[in-house]
Amino acid sequence: MKKLLLFCLLLVSVAELHASLRQTKYRWRNDDGNETTATWMAPQNTPVTILSTTTSVRLRLEFDNDNGAAFSSVLSENLQYSIDGITWTTINGAPTNAFAYTTSTFVNNGAATTLQMPPGTAGTFVPGRIVTTPSLTPMSLNDGEKTEMEWVIKPTANAVPGQTYFFQTADQEDLPLELGELTISPQCAGTPTAGNLAAAMPVVECNQTTMMTITGSTIGLGINYQWQYGLNGVWTDFGGNASTQASQPVIQNLQYRCVVTCANSGEKDTTNVIAVNVLPLPVDLGNDINECVDTGAQLVLDAGVLPHSPQYVWDNGSISQVRGVKESGTYYVKVTNEFTCVGFDTINVILRDNPIVNLGNDTSICNGASLTLNGGPDGISYFWNTGATTQLLTVSGAGAYAVFVTNNLGCIKSDTIQVNTAGELPHVDGINISNNGINTFKFTAVNPQNVIGYIWDFGDGSPPSYQQSPTHSYDVNPASYIVVLKLSSSCGFLVDSTSANIVGIKPLTVSNDELSVYPNPAKTSATILNKGSLKMEHIAVYNVLGQLVYQAAADSKDKHMLSLGGFAGGLYTIEINTDKGRVARKLEIQR
Repeated sequence: MKKLLLFCLLLVSVAELHASLRQTKYRWRNDDGNETTATWMAPQNTPVTILSTTTSVRLRLEFDNDNGAAFSSVLSENLQYSIDGITWTTINGAPTNAFAYTTSTFVNNGAATTLQMPPGTAGTFVPGRIVTTPSLTPMSLNDGEKTEMEWVIKPTANAVPGQTYFFQTADQEDLPLELGELTISPQCAGTPTAGNLAAAMPVVECNQTTMMTITGSTIGLGINYQWQYGLNGVWTDFGGNASTQASQPVIQNLQYRCVVTCANSGEKDTTNVIAVNVLPLPVDLGNDINECVDTGAQLVLDAGVLPHSPQYVWDNGSISQVRGVKESGTYYVKVTNEFTCVGFDTINVILRDNPIVNLGNDTSICNGASLTLNGGPDGISYFWNTGATTQLLTVSGAGAYAVFVTNNLGCIKSDTIQVNTAGELPHVDGINISNNGINTFKFTAVNPQNVIGYIWDFGDGSPPSYQQSPTHSYDVNPASYIVVLKLSSSCGFLVDSTSANIVGIKPLTVSNDELSVYPNPAKTSATILNKGSLKMEHIAVYNVLGQLVYQAAADSKDKHMLSLGGFAGGLYTIEINTDKGRVARKLEIQR
């Protein structure tokens, strides 16, 4: 019995403790600003009507504690609603709730409040809280204190159109003086009025959007908005269910409209049609360019084919769609279309010269002959399809020969030549000389093979003879002469004097000990050394085709240096003019 009495006493104490917490003011506001700047929907303690169940609203309530004793009152963050002021439902996220807490982009849950509603209630103000989600920790008010709380809520699908709702906090101690009062707008009935449609920007840049708004429409719950865009009379649905809607990113000229439906009756009405024109993106020159090109080549920059009669102006003043450039630099173009939309684009161009590589036209060589191919002087590295890596390549067989040349700019250029073989080189075993009178001699090629032409040089400055066995008379003055026979074959090449045997009339008898060429064979250089009584005057060198490839005055009467860097490998004839006549020597160059 004593325990039961103690329990009753405790109940009385708690009741006395919570006897004076009152809800004294309310005011509805829009969720369009922070705790101090959000706009008010109506004056203080004035009911409001909301037009849509998608609208978030904020309820501001004032509380005071006139306890009269040194006790605090507990203020719950749980909000309740009622349709009759008798039966209350706590908003707790249940599926049957007509209202729900919601977050806001303007205020944060638990943020402190300041005094916003006009003073009039006695007491000392203490900061309250913004509530988007109730906390488990209630707020306490001491005797003589007051505060303001603000809840962010929105109707759910369970909210009844045309119904008025009252709001208070849970665990009220005294009867509230002011209950927050809110009415849901009734659903429409019959045929709605679609109203007029306008676009914020009837002309937009490509990929931009415009905001479209309906004015003069039937407004309230039960109105459904179906936005549509059209092209060539075909309409496509898009957008959300609201009287204001942003278009999708516009990439072409389109028309827009909105179909307004009353959900209760199913009746529809359609707004006027508006057109939104798009300004195309004016120009795109593409990515920056860094390329290897042939010297003097022209690169074409293209601003593109654009609609709506564009006008082009390049940095050099040209007004065509394209422009050719031959040098590295920064280039730009300005494009203006018929809507006066102006666009610019800039491109950086780096042009690097390719190496010059020219192996010549396709050609033929005689069997047994060789041909030197030159990759050109521009390279820092060479690669032939034979595997060689030198600038020069000597070939003697038929085939396709290709070279890849890289220069100091990192550019690579290639060329290919087709080499064929045709015919055989001419050949004779020697030259027979017979005396045919005073100072007259007959010259005969011994055992000629593959020979179709003869060129005899008698060494005295007289015109050459083209006979197979010519007879030639010399001046009566004693002298020594060098006779050279050059032969041609069916493949059209001449054989050099080494194959024809250089002979002398009253020949100079000069031994290798007196006049020599060394080293022989040679690679990079050769020296002609004269140790006898002759005086060297002029040096000439012939290749295997009988072509003069080198001539110069002798360095001195007894010595001459030949630099072989520009010579291909093979056999050569050195013709040495002296004060007593001409002397011939053979030289082999190895590569």
